[in-house]
Amino acid sequence: MRRAALPSRDTREKGSFVLYYALIWMSSSIVGPYLGAYYVDMGFPVFQIGLLSSVGAVVCLLIQPLWGIASDRSRHPLRLLRAVFLLVGGLVLLFLLGRQYWHFILISVIYSTCSSAVMPLSDAYTLRFLSSRGLKFAHIRLAGTLGYAFSVFVLGRILGGQELTIIFLIGGGMNVLCAASTWLLPRLEPAQPQKAGKPAGRPGSGLRSVLDRELVLVLFFALVMQTALGFHGTFLSVYVKELGCENSVIGVLQCASALSEVPVLLLIDRILRKWNVFRILSTAGGVMVLRMLLDSLAGVGGLPVLMASQLLQGVTYMSLSYCTILYMSRKMPPHMKTTGQSLLQGVQGGLGSILANTGGGALGSLLGIQRAYLAVAALLFCATAVFLFGTRQKLKASGEA
Repeated sequence: MRRAALPSRDTREKGSFVLYYALIWMSSSIVGPYLGAYYVDMGFPVFQIGLLSSVGAVVCLLIQPLWGIASDRSRHPLRLLRAVFLLVGGLVLLFLLGRQYWHFILISVIYSTCSSAVMPLSDAYTLRFLSSRGLKFAHIRLAGTLGYAFSVFVLGRILGGQELTIIFLIGGGMNVLCAASTWLLPRLEPAQPQKAGKPAGRPGSGLRSVLDRELVLVLFFALVMQTALGFHGTFLSVYVKELGCENSVIGVLQCASALSEVPVLLLIDRILRKWNVFRILSTAGGVMVLRMLLDSLAGVGGLPVLMASQLLQGVTYMSLSYCTILYMSRKMPPHMKTTGQSLLQGVQGGLGSILANTGGGALGSLLGIQRAYLAVAALLFCATAVFLFGTRQKLKASGEA
């Protein structure tokens, strides 16, 4: 009898990243989507919930460059990533100690210091591996989407009308599991920092060398898009509570949004052969305006309208996320890959989230969440128009940018 062929080294290594992305996105689905609902249960009003969510974003904005530089200069980036997971797994349990508002502010600062580093460090390391093997990021990222969809659906079924304190216990355990999965990832040689004879310089001087008009436009558009997406994500659970629904509905809506990313990930590389990232980002901006309008109508149309909005997640969030991550990976020199992803995360997860949570919380308190969606739609419409005008030459090109 012939023995079954063993999987090749590339197949095993790619499989380790598939498992890793499934786990890290399952982990991200546990605390974040339900945190707003948890704060509602604690009795905090919309504006205070927005401020609480902004605390983590401020920390992300300040700490991301340091994480990026540390990873780029580290000879053992996997060890750094492993340590981050273990810290996050322990720090998430601090939420169980919170009783008063200022407790949660302090806990959010401490927790976000480490949790905000997971995705940029993971994306940068993964893209380095894929580039060295000529593999596509979409196949790896798809595992994250499916893991996220499975996790939010199952967790939503478990939670139902129960108290949400269990999310912190599950979140702690999942981060430990993510740390263990990094042992399966292939070790990559550290990127060469700079050519011999050139001074290292300050971190800022490296960024200035690549910070041209095109990159500024991409970061600007990513900022405004993430502001809209962040507002939707932060206050979705609050909105669902206002509509009188149980926690399980949050899980179903999150599952639907995650599954909508699957066709986008299956087709995105084909689309990039015909459309460059600027065309895709512009299209995502237009669809996101529609999505905000649908959100504003959910108070009248109910959950079906909100479900329709969630099904546009793939065209909006995933198109933005995939294209900007890919763009930054190509834009940055080898010794600044993680710095570039951290810059993107700082703009989106940091500044964008601050605007979404603080500004969104203020708008939600002033206008109500439904009308606030209309205001965000108007802002995004103007930003998309600016991006279209600023990249009009790039929009005429075809193929990958």
